[in-house]
Amino acid sequence: MPYQWMSREETAMVAEAMKDQIKIQDYAASIGYTPVKKGRYISLKEIDSIRIDPKKNCFYRNSGIGGRTKGSVIDFAMNVNGMNGKLGEFIKKNYPETKSDLSTVF
Repeated sequence: MPYQWMSREETAMVAEAMKDQIKIQDYAASIGYTPVKKGRYISLKEIDSIRIDPKKNCFYRNSGIGGRTKGSVIDFAMNVNGMNGKLGEFIKKNYPETKSDLSTVF
């Protein structure tokens, strides 16, 4: 059976489910980072400027490209894996109202 594209609504539902079900610290560990408890937050041994709030399942990054960054597991994945330069240029050109990251394009 050929692949069928999801509608925007279906894509949004999948993204929301991912945000709710995938713990940022678990995802970080699965891609090779080392979560470290720092008070009520979790940091990463390799990126000390990141704080993960396990109760809210969100992260805050106090340095890096664009200064302070925060968001869900999807935002975290895009932030720590970086965006391809050509992809960023494409987004800026074709979606000028966005912040040039995938979380604001969809």
